[in-house]
Amino acid sequence: VDLDRLLSLYQESADENEDANNRPAFVSIQFPDPHFKKQHTKRRVVTAELVTTLGKFMKEGDVVFLQSDIKDALEAMREKFVEEGG
Repeated sequence: VDLDRLLSLYQESADENEDANNRPAFVSIQFPDPHFKKQHTKRRVVTAELVTTLGKFMKEGDVVFLQSDIKDALEAMREKFVEEGG
């Protein structure tokens, strides 16, 4: 799924209807990584690309809620947002 393309289309439809609030203001990522071992890092949901895409469409003060039952997985997601400036 190309999230950037989907959010762009969503925003374009808002621009046509003059609806400035047609953007994600809250994103919830819950228990995204069943493969939390190091060898499965390439399968992680929270990637630099995801953080960059969300940053492109969200404004300062918007919320990204992260939740996991694996502390290391949660820390890895949080660090990805910190690293990418999200």
